[in-house]
Amino acid sequence: MRKYQFLPHMADVKLKVTASDFLELLRGALEGMNALIKKDACKTNESPREVIKKINLPAQEKSLMLIDFLNEVLTLSQIHHAIFCRPQFKTLKNRTLTIQIWGKKVSGFDEDIKAVTYHDLNIIKNKQGLLETLVVFDI
Repeated sequence: MRKYQFLPHMADVKLKVTASDFLELLRGALEGMNALIKKDACKTNESPREVIKKINLPAQEKSLMLIDFLNEVLTLSQIHHAIFCRPQFKTLKNRTLTIQIWGKKVSGFDEDIKAVTYHDLNIIKNKQGLLETLVVFDI
């Protein structure tokens, strides 16, 4: 279970993500970022396999991994003009989390995100026992 919602923020876009575990939190944040970049690009039933990339993240504090993951996917999106909808999280080896991610080419983006920031970054467990975080996008 995971969900995301956009919250008002002065000059940037703030995303609230709630999920049952950390990997679902990563997926929810990715879904929210993708919805901002290109609305409904990931809502199709087809499996995006036009672009396949591998991401290696150092195993560090989970909140830092979340932002590093989103920034890495954002960079890949801009380089390849693609939306990466389907991550597959591999096992943790040698203090590195390996992620294989599939994407599809798009003709343009709805929003240009400059960066995923570390502002207001904190992952908490809410009253329902779910993980919750805020992600701020610099646009």
